[in-house]
Amino acid sequence: MSTLVATAGSSTTPGFSPATATLSMAMQHLRGHFGPESDAILNRGYTCWLGSGISLTCFPGLKDLLRELLDILHGRSNIADPACPWKQCLAKIQHLIHEDLDDVRIVGGPSAWPDIDSILRRLVDRYADVLDHTVRDGGTILSVPWDILKLDERYADATVKADTDHRLIALLMA
Repeated sequence: MSTLVATAGSSTTPGFSPATATLSMAMQHLRGHFGPESDAILNRGYTCWLGSGISLTCFPGLKDLLRELLDILHGRSNIADPACPWKQCLAKIQHLIHEDLDDVRIVGGPSAWPDIDSILRRLVDRYADVLDHTVRDGGTILSVPWDILKLDERYADATVKADTDHRLIALLMA
């Protein structure tokens, strides 16, 4: 079985966009740009992989999630307590990209960090390591993805409507 990797390009299908396209329009777009590949997908000749980014019309990207995490960790940190678990987690995440939680970062939140954009870009490259962190708050161990960012709740939000890309994936899986 082969793997097809497709990239987004301009469409010849009128009115085609991730926010407004129908499933029929998406199939027409695929057949127009990747005719043989589309037929192979539908006939189980390929495995289809649509890479990171298809959910950006519905959900925040990694950079935004990591910024939110830094804000949460900093906001819950007791800056006077070197043993504060929130502050320790923030320091460990900073250490992933060879940065220290220095006085500027301890006193001011991420919005005051002069190099916040650089930090976020480097953390995006290490996002799996960032999400692997936990915070021991009292007797409770809190997981960054599940307990702090609540990704399961965020991505299972029934009020967020699936866009065309997600409907196409569901069709292909069916």
